[in-house]
Parts: sequence; structure tokens; C-alpha cells
Amino acid sequence: MNFNLDVFLSSGCIFSLRPIKKDTDEFWIGWGPIRRSSKSEARGFSVYSPDFFLEESSPWYHFPFYKKLNREELLRELRSDENPVSFDLTWSSPHFEFFKTAFFELKKQFESGVLTKAVPIIFEYSQETIPARVLAHLMTCLLSQTNHLPLFPYGIWDLTDGGGVTGILGATPEVLFCL
Repeated sequence: MNFNLDVFLSSGCIFSLRPIKKDTDEFWIGWGPIRRSSKSEARGFSVYSPDFFLEESSPWYHFPFYKKLNREELLRELRSDENPVSFDLTWSSPHFEFFKTAFFELKKQFESGVLTKAVPIIFEYSQETIPARVLAHLMTCLLSQTNHLPLFPYGIWDLTDGGGVTGILGATPEVLFCL
């Protein structure tokens, strides 16, 4: 199947590849109806996305279609429908007290030698469903804003009713995977 922006925005994923050469900036994208399972599969494009405590029984997301694109190609695809985007999301406030507690607990564990590495994080959540064109706009902003920064964009989403309308989109300084 040729790349279909509407299908990609409905259920898809994006993962930045660690550049082999300094001038390369490539992404693997997957799209199509997501099938979840307990194991990776040889066919299609599989993404391991477990919950934090590794309790999810089906942490593998399988996409029937996939493609490797560079940043400019991906931006061109996302901008193919340049209709103005206007959408207000109501975000929950980040839980700074949780972050503060976790930070000081981690600090104690570093000082005692129990841990050598950890990353405290916080999230903002929205209970609203993001329209596909807004997702395209958010991805365009993410890809544009992280260009020439030591950050690796990533995301996985399912905006279909069957998928529970969930997703995450972000960037990290850590390499999530390389080939």
C-alpha cells in the first residue's frame, strides 16, 4: 500500500533513527489497523511499547504498512493538506509534587549507590480527542522544532474507536532504537 496520510493520522507511529552519518535524519513510520500481541512478528512493522511496570499482556503494536523517510519527506507528507489548524486543548496541570518527591527519592538512591541512572518525568494530559489534522500540525511542529537539536522524535497513536483513542507524541535525548 502506498503511503496514505489519512490512514497514518488515524493509526500510526513515528520513530527517529539514530543518524549513522551526521547529515542523515531518518524516521521509520508505520500505519494501518493496529494489531496488538504478546510477541514481535516477522511481517509488517512491530513496535514494543510496554507499560511502565511491564504488566501489559500485549505490549507489541503491529502495523501492516511501514516506510523509511527523511525529515523533509515526512514534513512534505504532513503538510500536503495545509488547511489552517485551530483547536484548543484543555490540559491537566503537571503533577509537580509527584515530580519533586520522585526527584528527591532518586537523589537519595544515587547518593547511596543503589541507582546510577534514572529519568524523572512529568506529563500533561488531555482527555480530548485530537482531530487528525491537529495531529498532523503537532507532528509538523515537533519535527520543525527539533531539527538540528540532539532530540529524537517519537510517537504512537490510535485515533480509531477500536483503539481506545490513545497516543503519545514527543522527543527524547536518548536513542530509542538504531539499526
